[in-house]
Amino acid sequence: MRHWAESSQWNFLQKYHLLEAEENFSNRQYEAARQSYHNAIQLSKNHKFLNDEALSCELAGYFFFEIGKKTEALEYFTRANSKYHEWGATAKATSVYECAEAIFKDSSICNRSSPQVGEHPKKRYGSGHPTVQYGDGQGEIASRKRSSQFSV
Repeated sequence: MRHWAESSQWNFLQKYHLLEAEENFSNRQYEAARQSYHNAIQLSKNHKFLNDEALSCELAGYFFFEIGKKTEALEYFTRANSKYHEWGATAKATSVYECAEAIFKDSSICNRSSPQVGEHPKKRYGSGHPTVQYGDGQGEIASRKRSSQFSV
């Protein structure tokens, strides 16, 4: 991806930053992840790639939710919903809205404390959708819809 981003920045640099953000997030480098999500969103917007902007906003929403910044998460989910609508992906927009609504309504999800020092989010796959669990798997947060095609 880096090679493509260097050879065709207009088409691939936002994708590179999004992958970088996800990698930084998984490595617990939260400030670097935040900056990479911002870069991916801004480049997508500047280059008029609505689909990449929507996906970057959606994933940034999950990122901020999972690090305990619910206000920022809601802003990014709302923006993702808007961008998916603008792009014409109404089913995906509805899916993002319903997912965000579900995670914000469930008090056991929203009041879940952040992982403790030494714990690391682990991906687990069940029923076709990736989920996140902390430590020994107690207190599953929410379905992590990490692809652009899924149903709620």
